[in-house]
Amino acid sequence: MDFLFPPVCPHCGGAPVATQGDWCKTCFTDLLHIRHVPHKFLHHVDDVCVLAEYRGGLKSMIYDVKFNEKRSSPKGGLLLF
Repeated sequence: MDFLFPPVCPHCGGAPVATQGDWCKTCFTDLLHIRHVPHKFLHHVDDVCVLAEYRGGLKSMIYDVKFNEKRSSPKGGLLLF
């Protein structure tokens, strides 16, 4: 069936991917924004690491999991339950 309906990135909808549900490299790289929260904002914990901003691809992925019951995992192992 991949011949008639080749797998594409679920976020941008245009980039071809190896397996249905995988994200293209551009969208997945845009999703992750790993950074540490400055210590001046931390009062009761030693360290906080932010993996992504709640916008764009991450926001649509969370929406799909919550309301469309999609549970597919993009390349890189990020799986939402």
